[in-house]
Amino acid sequence: MMDKTMNIRISLLLGVLSTGCLVADDVDPKDDEVGVGDTTGDTTGDTTEDATSGPNGDSTEESTTGESTTGESTTDESTTDESTTEESTTETSTTETGMGEEEPLPVGIDDLGPGDLVITEILYDPNKMPGDMQAEAACEWVEIYNATQEIVQLDGLRFWDNGNGFEGLLSDSLAVPPGGYVWIGKSAMKWCYDTPADGYMGLDPAFNNAGSDQAQIFNTLGVVLDVTALYTAKAGDDGISWKLKGLPDAEANDVPANWCYSTNQFDVDFGTPGQENKDVCNPNLP
Repeated sequence: MMDKTMNIRISLLLGVLSTGCLVADDVDPKDDEVGVGDTTGDTTGDTTEDATSGPNGDSTEESTTGESTTGESTTDESTTDESTTEESTTETSTTETGMGEEEPLPVGIDDLGPGDLVITEILYDPNKMPGDMQAEAACEWVEIYNATQEIVQLDGLRFWDNGNGFEGLLSDSLAVPPGGYVWIGKSAMKWCYDTPADGYMGLDPAFNNAGSDQAQIFNTLGVVLDVTALYTAKAGDDGISWKLKGLPDAEANDVPANWCYSTNQFDVDFGTPGQENKDVCNPNLP
């Protein structure tokens, strides 16, 4: 009986234990689910908190800071670029201002027309070397005025008198400014004045010391740029230049009455070579 009773008890105990295990198995999954939920919640919560204040949060702040830094950097660079541009503009303006307007290039005599150059004075009978006509002939000179608004390069200018067929040629590099005067002598090698001329035409043409003559200038194309009125040599005109009165004008210098003899002493002779003809006329040589 005891064995039978013991077996019953053991069977009951095993049943209870078996039931308890089953219940425990039923409960454990739930607990596991809750546990998982808790874990998920904790993990999610941690993740959320981390996103706010953790690495992701830091990353967000860093990203924000980076954007701010990038923005500042871009702004600074932009400002710097603008400043650089402004400085560059300022430097350019300064350079342009410092340099001023570029001086125009000279024009050549072949760019000129009649009246652009005006003969304003002639010394056809120098008195520097009395008694030596050859030496004095080498010291004749002509004054020319630039009536244009351009710098004129006179290289190649040709000189004639009243058609004797002999011409002089300006081979020197010589420029005359707008409204400026230059004087061209005959021979550089035989020049007799202490003051050098601005340029030289050579030994031709030989202006007459008796009778009538005139001066003419041409460009290399053969265009007549100016011709003076005819002068008539007079007794007592040795060493005295014949000059145009009043404003230098290519039409005015065609009229003999607009010319007279100089009273301004130059070396041992009289004239105002390379200058405006301001002096009064010599009353003894009308």
